[in-house]
Amino acid sequence: MPKTLIVGVNGQLGRELHNLLRDSIAVSRDALDITNENATLEYIKANQPSSIVNCAAYTNVDFAENAGKEAAYAVNESGARNLANAAKVLDIPFIHISTDFVFNGDRSTPYSEDNETSPINVYGKSKLAGEIAALKAHKKQS
Repeated sequence: MPKTLIVGVNGQLGRELHNLLRDSIAVSRDALDITNENATLEYIKANQPSSIVNCAAYTNVDFAENAGKEAAYAVNESGARNLANAAKVLDIPFIHISTDFVFNGDRSTPYSEDNETSPINVYGKSKLAGEIAALKAHKKQS
């Protein structure tokens, strides 16, 4: 039976999603380095998921502002791109979870995905870069 691959299972969102989808394939960064394009593609080919949900994120917001910028972009942008590319190769759906940090926080009403983005920190900028990279890599939408 086809299964959803949940990437980032050690995070809060990934853990909760795996609890809901008990028959999913759950993977952490210890088992899959999404910053490595070849390793990502090989892992996904070997496991043959029916879909991929990317819950992985470099979330150390404060550290990203200083010494962690490269790490934030590696996971949040390159990792998202690598997963989307692999999903495209297998012709399966790819869901990328982002963050409200892609917005500047100036609104007094809730944001929607149609609002203009304007992140104010490295974390938000790297997550927005991941959204853009994933959309460019896997344009198929339903």
